Amino acid sequence: MVKIEKDKNGYVFRVLGLHKFWAMKDTIVVPFENIKMVHTNVNDLPAWKGWRLPGTHLPFVITAGSYYRNGIWTFWDVSNRQNVIIVELKEGKYARLVVEVEDVQEALQLLRKS
Repeated sequence: MVKIEKDKNGYVFRVLGLHKFWAMKDTIVVPFENIKMVHTNVNDLPAWKGWRLPGTHLPFVITAGSYYRNGIWTFWDVSNRQNVIIVELKEGKYARLVVEVEDVQEALQLLRKS
């Protein structure tokens, strides 16, 4: 699961608990101007996530880490698809963050304020 915090320069996505181990990452910082769109439409996501570099995938349990597919990097940290938000980014290493949050509506509201 990921907790999203707002600081003076942008958003800090903090990977919580054992998810740090599975994702092999603990923090991603995204400047305000780098967010293109935020949504919850998991149907837009490909079935094959890409090559794990590094990451973890246990079917029906967790998908976490950095995945590379068709020239695009996506960061995943999902174990419950019902609490997923998708953050589309303009530039940086990742083109997309697919993360599970505790409160979807609260996360969407926070990210859409910028």
